[in-house]
Amino acid sequence: MTQQNILGSDNVDTLRSRGDLGATLSDEGQYLEGEKLLREVLEIERRVLGPEHPETLRSLANLAATLRQTGRYAESEKLGRETLETLKRVLGAEHPQTLTSIHSLATTLQAEGGYSEAGKLCGEVLEVRRRVLGPNHPDTAASIYCLARNAALQGENDVAIPLLREAVGHGLPQDASRGMETDASLRGLQKDARFEELMSEIRQRNGAPLETH
Repeated sequence: MTQQNILGSDNVDTLRSRGDLGATLSDEGQYLEGEKLLREVLEIERRVLGPEHPETLRSLANLAATLRQTGRYAESEKLGRETLETLKRVLGAEHPQTLTSIHSLATTLQAEGGYSEAGKLCGEVLEVRRRVLGPNHPDTAASIYCLARNAALQGENDVAIPLLREAVGHGLPQDASRGMETDASLRGLQKDARFEELMSEIRQRNGAPLETH
């Protein structure tokens, strides 16, 4: 029997599992299926748990991310801002879920070209994560990477590449560091010898070849 059959479709654990599946489908490029499932989960959570329950807010954040992935940046930004405002009020400005939401909003702003605000948000999250989690936590490294992407998108290679090195050296997960070579945000760095050198070091460190350009 499935979890839904055993616990019921309105059970919090069931809803979380279905929401996680929706987010995973979106991450794998199955956007229509992912969005449909996330909206179904969200509707139940709003009714059963309430609009300000952490699980409801988690689903809202996942939906905002899916909207961004499908290029619906204005919708994603609007939903992301609304979710963030509620998270700050309900969980606090430094709660991990709130920080993740800020990071996600910054990513949406970068896609829209709102680099100034995106950089400010990435910096705010980095400051908190350094203080609370320490300099070598993967989430701290992700915030450094956020700043690096922001600089790269603006053609600031001299800023972006040292930040990428810092992120890699301070706990950026292996899949993220290897994914740098195909990250569209870093496309402007790919002809920079310093970036090629960094990617070569990452390939050697991970012991697995990557495609070269």
